[in-house]
Amino acid sequence: MVKSLKFLIAMVAVMVLQGQLYASTIFVANLTGSQENPAVTTSAFGSAVLDLNAAQTQLTIDIEIVGLDLGPAAGTTPQTASLQDDLTNLHIHNAPAGLNGGVVFGMVTPNHDINPPNLVITPSGTGVGGLIQSIWDIPEGNGTTLTLQLPNLFADLLYINAHTNAHPGGEIRG
Repeated sequence: MVKSLKFLIAMVAVMVLQGQLYASTIFVANLTGSQENPAVTTSAFGSAVLDLNAAQTQLTIDIEIVGLDLGPAAGTTPQTASLQDDLTNLHIHNAPAGLNGGVVFGMVTPNHDINPPNLVITPSGTGVGGLIQSIWDIPEGNGTTLTLQLPNLFADLLYINAHTNAHPGGEIRG
């Protein structure tokens, strides 16, 4: 009985340890105009969930945006008649909150860093906005790689920035 109990305790310890070693890390961001530098007055907003796999070789990115027209970026029918609210670029930049930094990963841009098919843009069927899904993996990055940006990710030194025709420097970020 004692040997069985010791074995059971050892197995539970191994499972707990494995769970800690093999768990992904989740990051969450809220995108608003007030976080832009300079701040932008807009009704658009968004949220992002980023999932870094346990091996730290792949960052899965899910961004929901409300109030920006994703139709043109998706290659589909525009959601509004105005060109001003069209999403023109969507990047991850490197800088602390409140400061502007360079692009380290481009999702929606003419020269994006994503290897196909690691980008899916799904405009909302009921409003303006939608879902952008992307994957940043080892070989991708704007003059950098995910591996080199991991310390910045863990130190909150990366931000997502959504650019539009009305605000080429960025309309919402987080």
